[in-house]
Amino acid sequence: MELRTGVAGFADVRRTAEDDLWRAGRYTLDDIYATLREKTGWSTSILEMLKVLELHLEWDNIFPIVEVMDTVQFGDLVVSDMYLPLPFLRKVLEYKCNLRENELHLTNHGKHHGTVWGPLLEDYDIQLHTGDNLNSDVIIPQRYGIATQHTSAAEWSTSEFILRDIGLRGPAEVIREARLSFRDSSDDPLHARARSLQWEVNTPFLAMATVSLGNHADSVGADTILMCARDCGFWYRIAKKVLGGRFKLKYITASRILFTSGNPAYAAYVRSRCGERTVVADLSGTGRTPAHFIGTYDAQSDMSVYLALRSNLVHPDMETLAPFRPDVHVEHMVECEENRFLFEKFNATTEGRAVGMEFHGFDFFALREDSLLTEENRKLVETMASTLDAIDFTHCFPPSALFIPDDIIRTAASVIIGEAPRYADVVSDFPD
Repeated sequence: MELRTGVAGFADVRRTAEDDLWRAGRYTLDDIYATLREKTGWSTSILEMLKVLELHLEWDNIFPIVEVMDTVQFGDLVVSDMYLPLPFLRKVLEYKCNLRENELHLTNHGKHHGTVWGPLLEDYDIQLHTGDNLNSDVIIPQRYGIATQHTSAAEWSTSEFILRDIGLRGPAEVIREARLSFRDSSDDPLHARARSLQWEVNTPFLAMATVSLGNHADSVGADTILMCARDCGFWYRIAKKVLGGRFKLKYITASRILFTSGNPAYAAYVRSRCGERTVVADLSGTGRTPAHFIGTYDAQSDMSVYLALRSNLVHPDMETLAPFRPDVHVEHMVECEENRFLFEKFNATTEGRAVGMEFHGFDFFALREDSLLTEENRKLVETMASTLDAIDFTHCFPPSALFIPDDIIRTAASVIIGEAPRYADVVSDFPD
């Protein structure tokens, strides 16, 4: 509200007004704004505008929790301990939750204090009450002889808590909304786990990597970020939305073979996509081959390498193909050996590896191997892709979130990385 209106101090005084009313007893939205008038002296026109805007933003931010909605049956009574107007909440049930045949009983403090249950029991035979508040929905109604069921469906996941704790509440909220509002129409448990993998591990990790990448690009004065195929396919989808206003982001054809090939067409292809100062970003690796490419073409003054997951285990062949280049700047978010190959599989794409590049007089054409993915592998990749695409990252990263210190991001990302083995079964059949 405060961000939308520019009314300085609104958030704090709004919270204080409601806290005062809560301690006093029952209250409505009108009561909150009457208290705001007393506390601030704001004009009626300002307060009425703010009240309407609050309802509008409430509507925009409300989403149904599918697991809960699916337990509601025809004729069930909905009991709400809410201060919002009854007509508004009725529309929420009808249009947000598709519960048009369910009666709504609105109370304020009634569930919290238990005063709602006596009158309701006179008119209804309540066989079971389900809710997410342990006191209001379980302990209190049980005192009136009502059977209860506690639901934890609305709780934040571990990764969402982590994102919130480091200052990425916006991304945590949009991931949570996508997770809780998804209705699974299939009966395939592996695809259900692929979606959970994306919500619980991969997408939170990529959100952190996006912030870290932006920090690095700022630190080296970059104007352009080149994100390497194929591992950066999902990462690019997020970074484009989050960092696209600050940098030029481009998804480029890349592979170890191309970076070490000495192919002039490939070198021209990469340089054609560079800016004045360019970061080459990759999801996972040692950084040897992009650094070799940069050094080979004497581009170390205006190009650097950034890795989300950096390994220090260098294959013996790399010592010949891509010797260490101390003159090329290579940075990373997290050093990782044990689980980085899982993240490469979590970010698999259906395109085959690029093994060559040709220039046909006017444009560049990549030569690719056939993809090694099976049909079932492809379907799982498509499930993970559609799960990610349903999360709207466009406006959820406030400016302050883009400058979180690297040590905080690194620590949080390490916790998420540790969760990766829980989903190893989803990609166990993917080729290495």
